[in-house]
Amino acid sequence: GSSSKTGRRGESAAAMAGVGVNSLPSNPVRHASLFHDVHSALNNIAQDLRHFRNVAQENDDARSEEIEGLRKKLNQERLEHREQINQFRYEFDDLVHSKIERLIELIEVIHQNEQRDDRQQKELIFKLQQDMRKMKDSITIVTSKWSSFSNRARQRKPAVLATAALDVGTAGPPEQGMRP
Repeated sequence: GSSSKTGRRGESAAAMAGVGVNSLPSNPVRHASLFHDVHSALNNIAQDLRHFRNVAQENDDARSEEIEGLRKKLNQERLEHREQINQFRYEFDDLVHSKIERLIELIEVIHQNEQRDDRQQKELIFKLQQDMRKMKDSITIVTSKWSSFSNRARQRKPAVLATAALDVGTAGPPEQGMRP
C-alpha cells in the first residue's frame, strides 16, 4: 500500500514538472544544482524550526520555573499569613484574658469593698444602737431623778416653814408676827 502511494507521488511530481518518469536528467551535478536552492531553503526552515522549538522550550522552561517560583512564593505568603493570623489570635486571646482577669479582680475588689462597707455599716449601726441604749438609759435616769426632784419639790415645805420647823425644834414655838 505505502510503496504504491510513494510511486504515484513520484509520478505525479514528475508529471507536474513536465518531465516523464523515464526522462530524468542524466547529469547528477545539474540535478544537485537544480535542487540546491530548495534543499537550502528546507535546511534553513528546518534550522529555524529547531531554533524556534528551542526558544519555545526555553520560554516554556522559564515560564515553568517562574510559575513554580510564584507557586512557592504564594505558599510562603499563605504560611506567613496563617502565622500572622494565629499570632493575632493568640495576642487577642491574651488581651481578652488579661482584660477579663482585670475585670474579675475589680469585681472582687468591689465585692470586698462592699463587704467591708457592709461590716463598717453594721459596726456603725451597732455603735449607734449602743449609743441609743446609753442615751435611753441616761434619759431614764435623768427622768427618774427629775421625777424624784419634782416630787420632793412639790412635797417640800416652803423654806420659811422649814427653817421655822428647825428653829422650833431648837428654840421653841415661833413667835407670831415675826417674819423674816
